[in-house]
Amino acid sequence: MEKKINKLIKEKNKTNIPLTIQERARRLRFLRKMARLSMKEFAEHCNLGLTTINYWEQGYSSITERGAKKVSEAMRGEGIECSSIWLLSGLGAPPKITDPSKLSKINYYAFDPSAQTIQEENSSYLNEKFKKELELFQTIHPENLVYCINDDGMVPLYCKGDMVAGKKLTGEDMQLANSIDCIVEIEKNKFVRRVRIGHSTNGFDLYVINSEASLEFPPLRNVKINSLAPIMRIWKPLKF
Repeated sequence: MEKKINKLIKEKNKTNIPLTIQERARRLRFLRKMARLSMKEFAEHCNLGLTTINYWEQGYSSITERGAKKVSEAMRGEGIECSSIWLLSGLGAPPKITDPSKLSKINYYAFDPSAQTIQEENSSYLNEKFKKELELFQTIHPENLVYCINDDGMVPLYCKGDMVAGKKLTGEDMQLANSIDCIVEIEKNKFVRRVRIGHSTNGFDLYVINSEASLEFPPLRNVKINSLAPIMRIWKPLKF
């Protein structure tokens, strides 16, 4: 069977442009959403690491042949038929539901258009619940800085849209944040970086952890900072 698949992939590559990492990532996300599983649940079902799934879905690395087989086998248990060759090369039919008895687990809008409305209602409810939780957190912890990440410098630990919070440090106390991921406050600007004590007096070096970050000049050296907040709490948006 493996020889047959490899032969088909080679034949496709001779006549067509191979799937890009981004296209493989898109197909994997489509499959996970079809199964209505969070990224964590999907990783557990497939017996794969959460970081691995995150990297594959974000297009930082490409899903492997072994990984595609694990995903295909796991999805059969969810009543979905999806070949590994479709994930890797685009050959064959797209995923389809094969076991109607498991449709209660599936969020496939082509089969149930009303599911879209239900999803939107749930999303509104969860957004309102999140706002209340955030307001309560800020009331209980007024000394904490809260920030919504808007760049890719700290991927994969912190992604765009993540909310983070931490207790604000100023003055000499900021040295306690050495080698810690922090919300950094400089004048009116805030961002998240890994902080280290710099060589100049009261200066700090600021690092990104994403080697492919779109930022122009990481790291920043000997920066004068108003305050730091070591990250103690993170809220990630729900992913379906």
